[in-house]
Amino acid sequence: MSMGLLKVILKEVRDKARCDSCPLKDKSKPLIFEPDCDVRVMVVTYGPNRTEEPEIIESLVNHPTFTYLSALFGGNFRPTENATAYWSHLRKCFIDVVDKNERGKIDRQATEICCKEYLIDEITAVQPELILAVGDRVVKFLWEISEDERLKGNIKGIFMSQKNEMIRNVELKKIELITNVAVVPHPSGRNRFFMNFSSKEKKEAVKILNNIKDNIVKLIS
Repeated sequence: MSMGLLKVILKEVRDKARCDSCPLKDKSKPLIFEPDCDVRVMVVTYGPNRTEEPEIIESLVNHPTFTYLSALFGGNFRPTENATAYWSHLRKCFIDVVDKNERGKIDRQATEICCKEYLIDEITAVQPELILAVGDRVVKFLWEISEDERLKGNIKGIFMSQKNEMIRNVELKKIELITNVAVVPHPSGRNRFFMNFSSKEKKEAVKILNNIKDNIVKLIS
């Protein structure tokens, strides 16, 4: 992990150095978690919604996202002090600053273009041994920069394919990095991901999530 390079990239994010084409540039601010030490796991979620200070978002008050990630880390998810992971987002800025009537008119793809460039550089700096991809948009992004067929398709199929192990040795071609990827659904209250699972599928899902947790805990121990 290159802490120096990561600091440079995060300064660019704070300064919105590449955000000229983003509709959120003058409306919102980016959410940034800067780890204080080298880490081996990188967590990527979609993006922050309701504006809060980072110390609130990285606490149990932020339910269900933080509590979900904390569970997957065996209770030891820390993105800043005594960091166990680097936590980033596909969309960096808060979206609730946009009026609800106008929010649907925001070109979400446009908000992601600059952020994807940052995210590629963040992965390059962190050189994670494992990327925890949370949600279908993040998985799609990883497929775009890797073209690994195991990351192509709907998230249920990709998630359930991890029955015996994570998705190992994924070549991120645009970054020239080979890493492991663990795919999990987003914990949003609107996400009914597990609701349509059969009893058998739910049992498999429990095994998959426990396996992912076990692998994360080994990396952060």
